[in-house]
Amino acid sequence: MSFRFLTAIFLGWGLACGVSGDDIIITPKSPASEPVPRPGVSFMRAKLSAIDQIVEGLAVENYSLISEGGEKLLALSADAAFQTRRDPLYMHYSSVFQTNVNELMNSAKRESLGDATLNYINLTVSCVACHKHVRGAVQVAPVQNAGQGALLR
Repeated sequence: MSFRFLTAIFLGWGLACGVSGDDIIITPKSPASEPVPRPGVSFMRAKLSAIDQIVEGLAVENYSLISEGGEKLLALSADAAFQTRRDPLYMHYSSVFQTNVNELMNSAKRESLGDATLNYINLTVSCVACHKHVRGAVQVAPVQNAGQGALLR
C-alpha cells in the first residue's frame, strides 16, 4: 500500500471519529524533561485494559472475556473518579455508557457475537462523544436570529 493511501485511510478514520487537527498536539520530548503526571491517567488505563479484554473476547469469540471486561467497566463507572463532572449532559453520557455495557454483557451471555460487536461499537461511540464533551468541545451551529451562526458551548 502506498503512503498516500494509508494517510487517506487514517485521515478519514480521524474525521469519522471527530478528530481534527486542533485535537492533535505533538510535543517534542527533551531528554531532561520529566513526565508530567496527569490526573485520571491510571483510571483511564484501567478502562482501556477492560476494553482490551472485550476486544480480545470479540476477536476470539470468548464470551467470558467479554463479560469480564464489561464487569470491570461497570465497576469502574461506579467509582467516584468516573463521575468527574455533574452536569446534566455528562450524567446522560454516563447513563448511556452503563446501558451500553449492560447490553454488551447481555449479548455475551446470549453468546451472540453479532450483537456483542454492535454493542461494543455503540459503547465506543458513547465514549468518544463523552470525551469530546469533557474536553470542552465547542460547536458552531446556525441560529435563526444570529446571522451567519452562533457559538454554542
